[in-house]
Amino acid sequence: MALQIFSTIPDEVLIQIFTLVAFRGPRDGWSTACPPYKLLLERLSDPRSSLSSLVHELTIVDWPSPESREFGVSELETLIRNLKKLSVLRWECSKPIPLLVVSNFHTLFPSSLLSIRNRTRGAAAPWGYYWNTTVDLDVRRSRQPLCLDFVAIQNGSEFPVGASPESSKEIAEFPVLKNILQRSPNVCILALGCIAGGSYMIGNIHQKAESYKSDDNCPFYTQSRSEESFPTLKEIAGLPQNRNIYHPPGFELSKAHCIAWKKAMNWKALVELDLWNARPNDFFVIFRGHIPQLKILKVSLSLGSESKEDPGPLLRATARFLDSIEGLEELVISDWTRTLFPGLYPSIARHGHSMASLDVNPIESLSCQFRTATLKKQQAAYKLTTNHLRGAESSVFLIYIAINLQRKRVV
Repeated sequence: MALQIFSTIPDEVLIQIFTLVAFRGPRDGWSTACPPYKLLLERLSDPRSSLSSLVHELTIVDWPSPESREFGVSELETLIRNLKKLSVLRWECSKPIPLLVVSNFHTLFPSSLLSIRNRTRGAAAPWGYYWNTTVDLDVRRSRQPLCLDFVAIQNGSEFPVGASPESSKEIAEFPVLKNILQRSPNVCILALGCIAGGSYMIGNIHQKAESYKSDDNCPFYTQSRSEESFPTLKEIAGLPQNRNIYHPPGFELSKAHCIAWKKAMNWKALVELDLWNARPNDFFVIFRGHIPQLKILKVSLSLGSESKEDPGPLLRATARFLDSIEGLEELVISDWTRTLFPGLYPSIARHGHSMASLDVNPIESLSCQFRTATLKKQQAAYKLTTNHLRGAESSVFLIYIAINLQRKRVV
């Protein structure tokens, strides 16, 4: 009955449903276990069906292999060739995207976005005999706008890759990223993160990854580089791993790393920056006035778990960085300190002429308990702050403000 209903849905209804298609699988036995997927794939691949003209974004997850009996390279090519208005192709698989598919995608949709994601980097095999350290270096051959989702692997130390000035204490995978970016002029969106774990102390990852070169044994910031050797990025985002002050950040923005990155790239086109859980202190100081055209900023403000650190330097660095931007349109702040936001509202109010969205999450997902009286006091303080923000300048107009003071109890 379900298949009959699916096959008879009018196209004017399907256009409301299939603007985004996510295809998971298929795996062995999918013809009998997942007939809706099979029927959908057949219809999208049928040149006589008008359904293919309704698909604008295609996401392929866990593609089995080129040797797949029912969804190999030829089937994948047929599917992409039959889509008429594809604007985004997302490849979220541990297997590299076939070069023939990349070539056909560029020929058919030269201005569309190709997004490459491999979140399984760093994961162990089911029996722990090897680690997934592969890097799809062939994506560098793409000649169209590219979104690269890169997961760097770090060793079992407390310091993320690139954070320690002593190369003997880190596994420096950022040179791999450097090699990719220097040869990928069309990368416009970069999502970057690290995976940590004591298990990576076993063996030397440099010897396990075929993509490493002789100069990849040094930290990112000690290597020779030419000015603006990286592509001009429009968006940079940290991967959403462990957005919590009680876990190490997914991507460490050390002072040396920020200085090296600032020199290696033209930042004049960057419009969106998402730092996630990375501590932004050094970044804000080094990049103040360097990206005035920024439109979207997402950042976590943290002094660390139970830190006695003076919040003054972080407050000043954040305020000065905000003041150096000409007109933010969206700002997301996770204020783990629960003290900085009131001092930031004058700098935020400066963007009232352009701000469309302000999201303040002062203690989002905080894994500790607060007494009810303290929480009520914080709620009152933040309500007062947002009222002051709205009235600070007559030009302040915020379409959306979200104040999130939810608590999580420790179980």
